[in-house]
Amino acid sequence: VQNALKKTVSVFGKLDVVFNAAAYPDPLLPAHELDVEVWRKTFDVNVTGMFIVTKYAIPFMKAAGGGHIINVSSRGSIPPGPGPYTEEQRSRLGDLLYGPEKSALEHFSQRQAMAYQPDNISVNVLSPTGRVKTPGNIFFEKDPEKPDLDFETADAMGKATVWICEQPADAYTGNVVYDEDLVAEYQL
Repeated sequence: VQNALKKTVSVFGKLDVVFNAAAYPDPLLPAHELDVEVWRKTFDVNVTGMFIVTKYAIPFMKAAGGGHIINVSSRGSIPPGPGPYTEEQRSRLGDLLYGPEKSALEHFSQRQAMAYQPDNISVNVLSPTGRVKTPGNIFFEKDPEKPDLDFETADAMGKATVWICEQPADAYTGNVVYDEDLVAEYQL
């Protein structure tokens, strides 16, 4: 991560935007069937990875006079609320790891937004309104004999990202927003 950031600055002169979108899939198992190492690996990628990139990007952004960090989340971060639960709600049991990881990402992001606002560094969270069939999103659903090549583009995510990065970093920070909502609200 440090070498990638240094290379970015050496090529482009500064670092002013970070877009954290790495993810590792949830194995869709209940807790008693989940291997502890799988738990650790998903948290390492989905939460610790975002922390590491943020940690090492901040000094470069401070040197540049500010910047924007956008962390990708999901509606999976929204807790299901109290039970009893319907069969449809229970079918989303796979959010055992992904939802809590995204909740942690959102909480971390808002705390970092508070911390770095004086440095003109915004930290915002952007979520797709729904699932976008990107190659990474459907990678583990592929049948090696018949791969699904019917990908979607994440146009609303792109438009929302550009809009966020056009906002003053010290004024638009700590937000948790959804791509299609932002696109509709600002007619992007």
